[in-house]
Amino acid sequence: MITEHEKHQLNALLAAGYNCSQSVMLHFLDSLPLSKEQVLRVAQPFEMGLHQGSMCGALSGGMMVLSLLLPAVPVGNTAESNPQNDARATLYGAMDTLASRFQQTMRACACEQLLGMNVNEGNNFQRAAEQGLFESVCPRALYAVVDICNDILQHKQNALPGKTY
Repeated sequence: MITEHEKHQLNALLAAGYNCSQSVMLHFLDSLPLSKEQVLRVAQPFEMGLHQGSMCGALSGGMMVLSLLLPAVPVGNTAESNPQNDARATLYGAMDTLASRFQQTMRACACEQLLGMNVNEGNNFQRAAEQGLFESVCPRALYAVVDICNDILQHKQNALPGKTY
């Protein structure tokens, strides 16, 4: 369960101007193999559903966190890069869990559906701001992603020697 302290930290990140993807990744920064500057640059394009109203930025940030913190998936045409590979299966299973639990909690995974409009079209960004959607919807999305990621990572901790979350 996400703590009030974590909620306060996430709210502070949003208030400081970080987008949803950045806020999720910054929450896990101490565990990530990236610098703060790298996290900010990597996560920048994922805000507002990739600026198209698609997958929620918080959810995208959570996917990146899982990819960075779970066992590395081998690349290339080798037996280890097979979709049945344990690391790949672990990551994809965790991603599926994150997406399905987020969908259950938030009732949608796309930014456009969560906010009820594509904020990248016309004056919708201003309308969403005036309606307080960024303050009412986005923090709940962050809380959900962090809570689910915490749960996934804590359940995987025994399989990841030396990692604590």
